[in-house]
Amino acid sequence: MAKTLAELREMHKKIMTEDKPQGGGGQGVSNWATFQDGDNMVRFLPGKNDPLEFFVEGAVHKYQNSEGQWRNYKCRKPAGEKCPVCDFYFDLWRRHKDLNLGKDATGKNVKSKFGDMATKIKAKERFYAIGVVRALEEAGEDPVKFIAMSKQLFDRVMSAMINEDFQDEDDPDNSTIIDIERGNDFNIRITQQGQWKSFVESQAKYKKTRAGNPAQVAEWMDNELNLQSLVEVGSYEEGKELVMNLEASLNPIKTETTSEAPPWSDDKGDLQV
Repeated sequence: MAKTLAELREMHKKIMTEDKPQGGGGQGVSNWATFQDGDNMVRFLPGKNDPLEFFVEGAVHKYQNSEGQWRNYKCRKPAGEKCPVCDFYFDLWRRHKDLNLGKDATGKNVKSKFGDMATKIKAKERFYAIGVVRALEEAGEDPVKFIAMSKQLFDRVMSAMINEDFQDEDDPDNSTIIDIERGNDFNIRITQQGQWKSFVESQAKYKKTRAGNPAQVAEWMDNELNLQSLVEVGSYEEGKELVMNLEASLNPIKTETTSEAPPWSDDKGDLQV
């Protein structure tokens, strides 16, 4: 179903008012854009069937495997499916609350292993688009790549997308930053904020330009990258196995009083949150 700018504005408003790396995967590492600290110029490409369908959204649960390596489990909630990891997340907070730990001497909430794990595995929104990476274009390499965006970066892109300052009065619906003929390159600017990377300085260039010459644009738009393949979700069985492993890491030694069926088990019914 075709989108309108008004629908994108409402969607953006909803996303950014909800509670608050980019990832890779799915179609080969070479198909993913990688960025360095500083300025990274890209040109987001419009959707092939509907220009405004230039992105897809999903969510991932990040966790550490037995070797301590960080891995992603694609959350099932965006697809309207029951997600075992989401259920486990809410149950972890329930168990933390039941401890009634209160606050420490500095007034901060006392932490627990349940709350710590819940914080780590909370589903994080991710947004994916296809774009031309200018540095690769200048190097003579294939510049059309998947671009994975955190919520913070996607906010900057969408803010520019729906900003009237980046639209021509004569044709506002077709002169957005993703327009091939009268669009704008976008600077993904990465800075370091403590131990975290920040994208708050990212912004579109004000000068409107053609994305490329007709031959380049035809080749870029004929790319074989499939955004819809990125919204595939993890299997329910995989999610249950992950939860069992996470639970085991919380209670490595089983005792006679350990329940055979943990609170998130199917035998207990759906969690009410």
